[in-house]
Amino acid sequence: MRQAEHKAFSMDFDGNMAHTRTPIFLLKAGKEGRDEVEVDQRTFDIMIENQEIDQEHWRYVNDNFLDSARLFLTPGNMLGEFVFALEHDWLWPSSPKMTEATRDAEPFSINTARGASIQEMVAIHRIYIHEVLTLDERKEFIYNMKRKQCKWRNNETRIIEKYLMNNRYYGTSHPEFFRMFGVDHTLSTIERKKLAFKDATQHAYKLFSSYDPSFIKDPRFSHGFSDDNRKNILGMQEYIQKELLQLFPSTTFFTYDTSDHSHIQETKF
Repeated sequence: MRQAEHKAFSMDFDGNMAHTRTPIFLLKAGKEGRDEVEVDQRTFDIMIENQEIDQEHWRYVNDNFLDSARLFLTPGNMLGEFVFALEHDWLWPSSPKMTEATRDAEPFSINTARGASIQEMVAIHRIYIHEVLTLDERKEFIYNMKRKQCKWRNNETRIIEKYLMNNRYYGTSHPEFFRMFGVDHTLSTIERKKLAFKDATQHAYKLFSSYDPSFIKDPRFSHGFSDDNRKNILGMQEYIQKELLQLFPSTTFFTYDTSDHSHIQETKF
């Protein structure tokens, strides 16, 4: 009999795991032409929802979203934003779930629209383990890793690296993501996030099977997805209901809508 339910977690980064400052650049119509202006991520999400990028008043730089979101694709920007958020106590609102997943040595994935590399996101999670987890939480993490994923290892550094290696990190605008899934930037953000979440679910299933013999006969586990973009949440909810529940009938899915940081909306499937 399994002592505890297996859990997996998948999380967006900007405005979800951490408050970040990276802007979107847009061209705004004026009396003397168009000026390039910086728009924060929350404002941009609202503009997209209200269909305000209409060519008349607002346009993408060079009519290309990638040029407007160029800082999100810059190597090292995500890591720098995380360090800044850490220094200014800007980890919210899904940081507690990241702590829970790490402490319990459960499968974890970052699912971001950024163009960050796997290596950059692994570095973020490594810093999180050393700088955010309390001493007691880190001790519990090491204990859980030995109990689950690497019973034979005694070196703390190697145990941490084993955990990071067994997680999944998806920068869905990075070339390595495009190569992995055979897609390109023309595929919408939510469709790329769906591919990543499905892959993370499959990986969690394999990982649980590798260290828990009882899981093969009773493959129940939960997988949560959190995002601060309401459109991404609605898209993922539809995907869970129409496809993932059929592919993984023993899995309980959760979505966590963090668009309102004062109230996280949890939905269970």
